Amino acid sequence: GEFEWAKAQLDVLKTATTQLISNNALELSLLIQDHTIDSNVEPLKIFAQADLLLYQNDVQRALSLLDSLDSAYPRHDLSDDILYKRAEIAIKMKEYSRAVTILEQLLKEYGSGIWGDNALFMQAQIHERYLNKPTEAVDLYTKLLLEYSGSFFTTEARKKIRLLRGEQIN
Repeated sequence: GEFEWAKAQLDVLKTATTQLISNNALELSLLIQDHTIDSNVEPLKIFAQADLLLYQNDVQRALSLLDSLDSAYPRHDLSDDILYKRAEIAIKMKEYSRAVTILEQLLKEYGSGIWGDNALFMQAQIHERYLNKPTEAVDLYTKLLLEYSGSFFTTEARKKIRLLRGEQIN
């Protein structure tokens, strides 16, 4: 519940030397910033607890908390974050088709939001890595390039398209 302190620490981490750490810190910092605007931080506390449970591999309790959060605060600003977290959980549970369905819902309802490009990239990765559907993966990577041209994932999407098409990558 110490969101102000956590955000200050994450803002420092955003300047970290590795891109991965910096991006993770940025995402978490934005999550805190976006959901502590009003005085009711209870939904964010519940979401943080679910995230911790997931990190501790207590998937069922994490899902239960996300369900309770959805019930107690329907259509809350965290709804897109909840969907994205559910997709991550489905992947962790090797329920790839379910993850794709969740990501499709996220894109349909919140595609223009912060998780749009992440959801599309994750969908493409699922098709490529787990569902053995390279054609669908190429289509999704291409869609990412067209609809989210400023995305962090565009360079990786281009590489994946070339790789899946069998082109030589330099």
